[in-house]
Amino acid sequence: MTFRDEDLLVRERTQNKLTYRQLAERFNITQKTVQRVLDKHGLTTPRPEASFRVDDAWKAEVERLLDEDTPYIEVARTMGCNTQTLRRHFPGRGWKPEQIGRHGNAVRKANRALARQGQKPIKTGRS
Repeated sequence: MTFRDEDLLVRERTQNKLTYRQLAERFNITQKTVQRVLDKHGLTTPRPEASFRVDDAWKAEVERLLDEDTPYIEVARTMGCNTQTLRRHFPGRGWKPEQIGRHGNAVRKANRALARQGQKPIKTGRS
């Protein structure tokens, strides 16, 4: 992308409030390229999780939860971060495919039993 195009993209973003998707379509570029151009011009707002910092107490609590076989998604929700942060700091500690399968089967079985009793189903991390 040339500088002239960057100028136009910035103008479209600031004056017309076009979304990343709209800008990407208009300039026939990816949304990531739009983000890079806007970053370069100081027009992006950092995501809260992008500045998430870990300390020893946080790591110890995550370690405890993972030792209890708590899934990444639940640990992330509990600890106020995203699953990518957990994977970066605790690689290989997530559930194995067979654990995921057993959990899914247990939830489905429980939900069938609840449905027979006229009760609401169990919500999972994917709901």
